[in-house]
Amino acid sequence: MVAEKAARRSDEEIPTEDENLTDSGIFSVLEMMDALVSGGNLDETEKLALNAIHNHLDRANVPVKLAVIYFKAGRKSAFLAVVRNMSSKKLDVPEDAWRRLAVMGLEIAPEEPVFSALLECDGPSNSATFH
Repeated sequence: MVAEKAARRSDEEIPTEDENLTDSGIFSVLEMMDALVSGGNLDETEKLALNAIHNHLDRANVPVKLAVIYFKAGRKSAFLAVVRNMSSKKLDVPEDAWRRLAVMGLEIAPEEPVFSALLECDGPSNSATFH
């Protein structure tokens, strides 16, 4: 009986590949990104985010977070690249996130007309796209 409980417990503690793809795995990536950025380690944050984006192509929260980090760091070209990528992939980005990105985009790249269009149409899927 004790051996069976121990075996079940050890089986339960080993995450399966599917469990690594759950929301909790993504949320831990977001928390790790926050921790790395607050420690001033933008390069490690970027590596972690790009890896998470590669492994979860359909998720929008990591690229949105990365765009915000690039904006705060003043990395205009990186910010634009992430937003363009999200736009071209037609990720399911919440309307409020698109609005925040558009406001940031107007500040960091006012010459990009798509940001004012994003504010008007609630995201690139409704008509505004990057070129």
